[in-house]
Amino acid sequence: MKAVLLGGTRGMGRALARLMAERGDAVALLGRRLDDLEKSARDLEVRAGAGTGTVPVATCDLERPETFAPALEAAEKALGGLDTVVVTAGAFATQDRLENDPERAREVLLVDFTNTILFCEEARRRLLAAVYLPTHALLSRLYPPPSRTRSCASRTAGATGSRA
Repeated sequence: MKAVLLGGTRGMGRALARLMAERGDAVALLGRRLDDLEKSARDLEVRAGAGTGTVPVATCDLERPETFAPALEAAEKALGGLDTVVVTAGAFATQDRLENDPERAREVLLVDFTNTILFCEEARRRLLAAVYLPTHALLSRLYPPPSRTRSCASRTAGATGSRA
């Protein structure tokens, strides 16, 4: 499988990227910090073993929608296509801060909902072979979708989908 992970340098995204690389999937990493991306890419290359090639990286920031298309294009070109796109990146704040800082609450909503959906829509346009495409579904399993299905998964929204 050819997978792009936005947020694959930390936490759940990094764990998923490692698992996918270890099982032989072609993985590309997208994120804000090039140094973190390159470090994680080298780690994945070592874990995947010989013969899997390099792990491509591209900068992409959920706070900056203008970075979505160039990052996905770079990943798609490097991988020779896309089968799945996974989003684990996002903005965070404690409940207390969200309740007491309306500006931070607005920022979190913009990044975790609006911009995540915009990112998934950009990814959807690139998954041309899709028969059915969930545009913002919860990441529920690590196995590849059926051969004619493509997906864009996000940790931020409920499972809904649209016909491609």
